[in-house]
Amino acid sequence: MLDFHQELYTHLFMASTNDRFVEAESRWDLKTLYADLAAVKGKPLTPVEKLHLRGLLCGNSPAEIAEKLQKNPKGVETDLCATIYRYVKGFVGKGATC
Repeated sequence: MLDFHQELYTHLFMASTNDRFVEAESRWDLKTLYADLAAVKGKPLTPVEKLHLRGLLCGNSPAEIAEKLQKNPKGVETDLCATIYRYVKGFVGKGATC
């Protein structure tokens, strides 16, 4: 069971990530897209995966996403290769290499 501090951090993290790249919601059916990619993954997307996906859907490069989130660009690129890119490739039947 999560202690109070972990629950608070999770709540604050979710709130801060859900208000990033919000314009993607007006252009895409995110609920369906999340569900389709979760089916490929075998479990729901994490908040970070959703955040990075929304960044991409808004037309940002991995470097631009990293800059806007104050993250390491190589880290974001690595995360995308290990997660979102892999799920999309699996969804469209193109394999899982990055």
